[in-house]
Amino acid sequence: MSTPGSTRHLVRDLGIIVIFVLATMMPFINMPVHMDDPTHLEFARVQVEHPFQQDIPGYIYFGQYFESFRDTHPRGHSLLLSLILRADPSEDEAPMHATFLVFPLIAGISMYFLARRFDAPPLLSALLLMAAPVVLVTFHSLMTDPPGMSMWLASVTAYIYGSDRRSMLLLAAATIFLLIGTFISYQVLSVIPLLMAYMLLKRRRSLAEIVPLAVPAAAFVLSALATRWQYGEWPMFSYRTGLRVMPSDMLRKGRGILVILGGVIVVPWVAWFAFIRKKPDLFMAMAATAVATAIALPFYLSDDLTPNQLILTILFAPVSALIFWRLCWGTMAPRMKSDDVFLALWSGGVLSYCLVILPYASPRYLLPLAPPVVLLAARGLKQLSRSNGTAFGIIGAIAVLATLALSVPVAIADYDRAESYRTIARDMGERYSAPGRTIWFDGDLGFRYYMEKAGFRILGPDDDSPKPGDIIIWANLAHAWDLSPQLMERSIVADTIQIYGRLPLVTLNYKDESGIYGHRNVMVPFAFTRDFSELFFVLEVVRPEQPASGPAGQIALP
Repeated sequence: MSTPGSTRHLVRDLGIIVIFVLATMMPFINMPVHMDDPTHLEFARVQVEHPFQQDIPGYIYFGQYFESFRDTHPRGHSLLLSLILRADPSEDEAPMHATFLVFPLIAGISMYFLARRFDAPPLLSALLLMAAPVVLVTFHSLMTDPPGMSMWLASVTAYIYGSDRRSMLLLAAATIFLLIGTFISYQVLSVIPLLMAYMLLKRRRSLAEIVPLAVPAAAFVLSALATRWQYGEWPMFSYRTGLRVMPSDMLRKGRGILVILGGVIVVPWVAWFAFIRKKPDLFMAMAATAVATAIALPFYLSDDLTPNQLILTILFAPVSALIFWRLCWGTMAPRMKSDDVFLALWSGGVLSYCLVILPYASPRYLLPLAPPVVLLAARGLKQLSRSNGTAFGIIGAIAVLATLALSVPVAIADYDRAESYRTIARDMGERYSAPGRTIWFDGDLGFRYYMEKAGFRILGPDDDSPKPGDIIIWANLAHAWDLSPQLMERSIVADTIQIYGRLPLVTLNYKDESGIYGHRNVMVPFAFTRDFSELFFVLEVVRPEQPASGPAGQIALP
């Protein structure tokens, strides 16, 4: 039974979480459409008129034409976006992001109650989670990751409380959250076996606890059968590249995860205090640092690693090792607790499907791993205070501010890269529009979204139709295919435009193999460099369709 004092304490904490979320999200409310956002918006446009349609007719995706395009996401997310488009067809960025603020609020509040249940400081846990670089950056997008993680957290929290308290209302809420999450992101399906494990660990097998897991599973199967009946094919459960389970692929993904994990959830300068509690922890940290240095340094000396890759590997990989160590320690301790086993299963499940099923290492794929890791970190930081409330408050505030010291610059750098596409679309129209001239572009994602919105035409990989006087905009990072060799021979480089962010930090860079959203060869989540956020080549077509003989007109683009 709650007392007036405990109620006031709860209201205060939840108010702090709401203020913190709004303070970290509102400055990015005008975030440009970015990464996978345009594809979700394309489906949303279709679903405004046809809510249950699961394909886009006649769609070009990364240079490939599809008569009927379907992707690997359930249609619940784009259905939500279609409701926003019904209210505001202009696709103005601010209203869409304002609507999506509900998801970080759900995630932060769910984390608060989850931490209370798992003996971690609840307010610190919620703030550390929402301040983590991977959360702060990805929650500014319109992709499936923010709502998917929010529903994951909400369903786990509601189910655990409902199971522990025998509350039918909370178990019904867990069913709803899990249903919504399942139709937003297939990753949320992982919650079903995870909660089955919780039920078995607690030796509970009542019908009331089985139904919240059975209903979403049955709904998923029925929806898959409906898709099979409608399209003659099963839903797109995996990327078109197929499963990457060859040893070289697994090694590449494992290498990326090992470095990424230690830098995007609990930042290193907080992790050292949070995870090093006893001499074995210190020994593990020192050994991991020595091993990471011994492996990375020879590669750097032979020019196989860049300075960014060397420094971030030595900085982040030991933190990942510490995280694995702390997760395993709870399951190996003499008095093993079922709660610690549950957190280890949660983490191990996410890591397993990231390593086996998903196509490459990506910080956003590790989002569901953030809650259990943050819980362990918050527990460790609490132990530093030795039950001194004032000391704990200071330690917690320093930890959150230290995390924001990395997260906010990364979020700014990601905003600047997204803004480069909105800027180039506006500037190219002002600079190159002319009667009888067509402006073409080669690229996808946010770049494609703004170029199409400006009225420019997408140029396919084999399209040689541009005429003399036409302009082609080619994006270095966002380009999705190579231009036709014949077209290249008929064109000259009229201009190159480098757009730099406000900070010496980038969230995508092929030289350093960095990517906060991931790509095939990602090794580090971001890179500290004064390199451009994006580079654009402006090509002008100068000769008609019959190319000149010889290679003299051939353009070489990076």
